[in-house]
Amino acid sequence: MLSEVGKLWVDAAIALAKSPNAVINCPECKSGILKVKDEPIELWNKIDRYIYCDNCKRCEVITMSDPPKKT
Repeated sequence: MLSEVGKLWVDAAIALAKSPNAVINCPECKSGILKVKDEPIELWNKIDRYIYCDNCKRCEVITMSDPPKKT
């Protein structure tokens, strides 16, 4: 069973998967803002989306389909 902080991380990951520019406070320290950095996995047409706090430096990663490129 997930802790309350774990549930908040899942909610943040879902929100940032949909909108990487969303402004979300860190579930861990509550002070920092979560940032996103994408690393392509080209052979699989996926990305690793690193979600990290600019304050406490906690980091989580999700692997997801590569979003379409804006032209």
